[in-house]
Amino acid sequence: VYGRGLIHDSDVILAKPQSYMNMSGPPTRQLAGYFKIDAGNLLVIHDDIDFPFGKIKSKMKGGHGGHNGLRSLVQVFGSGDFARIRIGIGRPETKEEVTDYVLGRFDQKQENLLNEVILRAQDAVEALISGKAG
Repeated sequence: VYGRGLIHDSDVILAKPQSYMNMSGPPTRQLAGYFKIDAGNLLVIHDDIDFPFGKIKSKMKGGHGGHNGLRSLVQVFGSGDFARIRIGIGRPETKEEVTDYVLGRFDQKQENLLNEVILRAQDAVEALISGKAG
């Protein structure tokens, strides 16, 4: 699923692969190939259990850091030379709960903060695209 638009005079394609994040590399690569987009022009928005819920951080490139979705993307593009916006979702109490936690629903406290988090993520996207990211 994708859509096209403009952000600060930059042509953008917003895409949501119809797969789990940990298998998002192949469909993202296919879409990038179709539109002739280099990895350096990708911006990946993803969850991060190493940040508390709602914390947002931009990163211009890097490794997968143990994130299976980023691992899939790095594998198909051959490098981590793509920008990303990391959105904290917090960490569960035990390691055994990670999969259920990541794939589960937000609790009520998180639900109440979700709109604010989405707006701040939108600001981070606009800042990266316009070159004003810190």
